[in-house]
Amino acid sequence: MLRCDPAVGSHAEGRGSELHVVLREQRLLLPRLELRGRVISNNFAYGYGGTRLGTGTAYVDWYLTNSTYFDEAADFTLTSSSSTAVFSGALSNGARGVSGGGRVLQNCIPRASGAHGPSVTIYSAKPYCVEGDNTSYDHNMTSEMSWYISGYPGYWYVFERSVVAHTPSTGPNAFYAFDPVNYLPGNFWGNGYNPNG
Repeated sequence: MLRCDPAVGSHAEGRGSELHVVLREQRLLLPRLELRGRVISNNFAYGYGGTRLGTGTAYVDWYLTNSTYFDEAADFTLTSSSSTAVFSGALSNGARGVSGGGRVLQNCIPRASGAHGPSVTIYSAKPYCVEGDNTSYDHNMTSEMSWYISGYPGYWYVFERSVVAHTPSTGPNAFYAFDPVNYLPGNFWGNGYNPNG
């Protein structure tokens, strides 16, 4: 289950400053039938009590394999140290522009990593979230990276949703492919602070 709460995430000290979305590539890799996309979130800022603690950059890769599965890997870099980093994700059925990415179909178990120094890239396990569904025409995958900083309550997070993947038919014959780069679900990225984590 994703840990971010959009209402809490609007806390002024957690707001992001800039986002770049890039569908890096969509290619068919034989013999595995794999389609790949990437979203890059740049220059998000985080702070506490009106003080900026740092900035960060996050990268997320999504893979469509065997027609219906999303397999994601993620990494992010912070300018401050973190005591714990957590990766989580969810598969939703939302099409382009659907608020909140649509209805969540499946959640991944959150995975934590240990402490990290400043400017160290923090990598997820690979794969860290594999989900599948062939009952919806449209899918998107949400990736969330959250972190704790020693000496401060709560946690900070950044989340990104993939470009929508669509299939012309559902069921055993479903074959999903990423839509164009501007086919994003609603609320496709954000970052924030949750004081209650």
